[in-house]
Amino acid sequence: MLRKELRDLQFVRVAPTRERTLTMVDTPNPSDTVCLVTIHGIGFQQAPDDAKGNAGYADALHEALRSELGDLLSDDPNRSTPAHVPGQRGVIYVQSSWPPDEAEPAQRSVEKGLERLASRADPRSAAVDTTGKPLFDGSGRIAHVALVYTPAEEAGPDPVAILETATLGLFSIEHYSSLLNEVKLLGTDVKTILHEPHVYGPPAAGNVPRSDAVHRDGIARRVLEHVHGGSPPPAPTGPFEVLRTVEDDVAGYVARNFLRERVQDFVREALIRLCQRGDVMRIVINSHSQGTVLAFDTLRTLPYEVIDKVAAFFTLGSPLRKYAEVLSWGRDVGRLSALPPWAYGERFDWVRAQPVTSIPAWTNLWDQRDPVADPLAPAPPWRRGMWLDPVPPAGLFVDVDLQTGIESPHPLEDILVDNVNHVSGGGLRAHDYWDNTAEVVPRIADRLRQLAPPSRPQGGNG
Repeated sequence: MLRKELRDLQFVRVAPTRERTLTMVDTPNPSDTVCLVTIHGIGFQQAPDDAKGNAGYADALHEALRSELGDLLSDDPNRSTPAHVPGQRGVIYVQSSWPPDEAEPAQRSVEKGLERLASRADPRSAAVDTTGKPLFDGSGRIAHVALVYTPAEEAGPDPVAILETATLGLFSIEHYSSLLNEVKLLGTDVKTILHEPHVYGPPAAGNVPRSDAVHRDGIARRVLEHVHGGSPPPAPTGPFEVLRTVEDDVAGYVARNFLRERVQDFVREALIRLCQRGDVMRIVINSHSQGTVLAFDTLRTLPYEVIDKVAAFFTLGSPLRKYAEVLSWGRDVGRLSALPPWAYGERFDWVRAQPVTSIPAWTNLWDQRDPVADPLAPAPPWRRGMWLDPVPPAGLFVDVDLQTGIESPHPLEDILVDNVNHVSGGGLRAHDYWDNTAEVVPRIADRLRQLAPPSRPQGGNG
């Protein structure tokens, strides 16, 4: 039903220029309001339960961003009670299945979840109603929306899906890496997991698998128990649990077409409604792990009216290279080609290997010891484990000229980070980007700050 509604949705172009306008019901607030949209993988996007004191998957990230952005970052006005310290309970969670505690999944409503962003009386209309649905708390101009796009019963393992995905990958793995090199890298990954250096600080909380998902007791789990002397590991959120969750995420997305289409429809509609609000001028996409694949697949098919509002696209710990080369999912970026280069100044030192004259809107952060992540700029035939200095030619993802069919490298920037030595606690630290408050959070904050500089007047409610 949602897919049909999206097909019928009509946008109104008011000028033949790059800048396009949507029909809206309310007048835009100050021109520098920004919405950060956070997207994680299927098995990680846990919604909060304030009554039980359970944090949502993006709460820790929001608090870290608050320490960088201060009052620029808005808290969710609808989670203002009970009273809390600024930065806590600040994320606006939008769920694809509402109410989430309904016993019968068929009774849940996708529309009711999306109404947190805006409601639409006529699914074919571009006019939305934001009454009683504020994004801004009255002082901050940067809202933070986190998407929860899969119910609990669809977040678990699917052995058939895993087998199908593994079979597809076996035929193309040589395009990504040699088998011998993969064995060597696997040894390095396991060594990193089992012998991570100690880092002082509070335990990490931004890369924890969902507590409502049930995982099988497979080979990886038994290996981990053996390492711990035959007893269960100290916590269910250890490194192999994170890897197994990513495995389930990838397999489910690749092999279950109904799931893939439904979550893409939900994310697309959420972005459309944000764009149609009168109080969101720019959007920054912040995606992690399997969420980077969902974000990429959704952004590449967005209407230009929506993609025109996307100012920056972050992919953290992304398996997109594996999708492109191992699973042969294609390299055409589609509507992402409309993203203009970054035209704003930078206050944080990004520690680039060489000077740049133009900064791409797409930034990919990756850790060399993260088994999920890869650099996304190097063109084939670059393979995992090959040189990165000097910087190899770009071109894994391409812009395709619709008139001539000519391909050109799509501009994106790979930034190498060191999560292992900057994230404390357990879990798969190399894959934990949002808890890296020294390298990752400041870069996201830097983009947001340049879009909503503190020298301008504060914005109002939506």
